[in-house]
Amino acid sequence: MILSTMTNYLSSLYGDEKAIRMIADAGFDAVDFSMLDFQTPRGILQGEDYREKAEKVRKTAEKCGLVINQCHAPFAFNYSDPAGFG
Repeated sequence: MILSTMTNYLSSLYGDEKAIRMIADAGFDAVDFSMLDFQTPRGILQGEDYREKAEKVRKTAEKCGLVINQCHAPFAFNYSDPAGFG
């Protein structure tokens, strides 16, 4: 069994790399790399250096022995909307 958790809360407090190190230190095997801040200036996909930012995160995870088993942009559901989104 692979034990995984998401980076969202820790990344918002400490940044992506430190969050990954903390998750590894806590004994997890993998992370759901949550890109919930992708629209903010600090978001990993913002700026022309997005590839370098993503590579830095990947290398940090590898050094910590973690697998990034999932990543996604934010999504929200509005159950009063018949389509479920919005």
